[in-house]
Amino acid sequence: MSNSRVTGRAAEQFVVDVLKKQGKTILAQNYQQMFGEIDIIASNKTHVLFVEVKLRSKPLFAMEELITPAKQQKIIKTAHHYLSTNQFFDKICQFDVALVELIDDNFKLTYIPNAFMQSDIRGY
Repeated sequence: MSNSRVTGRAAEQFVVDVLKKQGKTILAQNYQQMFGEIDIIASNKTHVLFVEVKLRSKPLFAMEELITPAKQQKIIKTAHHYLSTNQFFDKICQFDVALVELIDDNFKLTYIPNAFMQSDIRGY
């Protein structure tokens, strides 16, 4: 496994650990279907969170640079599959982005709840 891949996995685990400390339950990691992948799926009493983790060396990015509309559409399709397969019809669906920076061998997290919504994507 490449060094960048190892660092990416460590960044995802860092986000998982933060979410757990906040009392969220981790339902899945690296959930894959033919239309896409979701890095982390978590829940609390009222929400199912679909979290896209982005590891970056530079802190400032425009949202369009982080997750393109095409990537958002893939995440939404994958989330629909997960929700229907696991019957989470009673929870609110939320799409979040976890921006992780590696600074002096430490991770810094900027968490963006509701980073995009299903209605942001045409055709849904």
